[in-house]
This record gives sequence, C-alpha cells and structure tokens, in this order.
Amino acid sequence: MKQLFLTGIATLFLTAGTAHASVQLPETMLGDWCFNEAKEAYYIIDPIKKCDDTVLVVKPDGYETIEAFCTFDKIEQTARDTYAVHAQCKTATYEGGGDIEVSSWTENQEFQMTKDGLKITILDGGLTT
Repeated sequence: MKQLFLTGIATLFLTAGTAHASVQLPETMLGDWCFNEAKEAYYIIDPIKKCDDTVLVVKPDGYETIEAFCTFDKIEQTARDTYAVHAQCKTATYEGGGDIEVSSWTENQEFQMTKDGLKITILDGGLTT
C-alpha cells in the first residue's frame, strides 16, 4: 500500500512538472549568427558567409555576444515564429591593476524568424540595470 502511494505521488509530481514545462526557442533560432545592417537582422553563419563583426550565439539556455552572456529566465511564444524573451545578462571588464568589474542587467526582447533571418527587437522595459 505504501509503495502504491509513493508511486502515485511521484507520478503526480512528474505530471505537474510536464504540464508547466517552460517554452524553449525552436532549433531554427539556435546557432551562430552574424548581423546584416541592411536587413536589420542576423543571418546564420556558414562557410560562405563570413562574419566581419557582431557575432551572436543563441543556445537553448541563453545567448552570448562578444561583450556579454545572457541567461533566459522566461520565454513566451507570442505568435508563429515569434518569442518574447526575458534574460539576465552579465559582462566583465578589466580595470587597471588587474581588477575585474562585473555588470549585470536584464533584457526584454522579441526574437522573430523572418525571411531575412533572426530579428531581435527590444520590448518595453527592455534593458534595466
């Protein structure tokens, strides 16, 4: 009887956890991206298209730029191929004398796949320290 009760409790927790699983960005948004100023969108890096600057790496748990690393704490799908993303970001800068200064902030953005590539737009209340 005790075994049956414990199995039931474990099943309940697993079901509840599955029902509230967080949304993730689709595979098409993950990877290494370069910025195209003319189209105001990122394009996926491949052997033919080389990046001159501004590389963005999008991973399932966050994204990185040359300057910062951001960890997703909320992702919400708002439309087809469109996601509202809230992230905690950090960067480190080296000061004179070998000191390191760490800065942190939050970002509220929209990630959208378009025919031009990955467009990222800052939402209201977008960047806060």
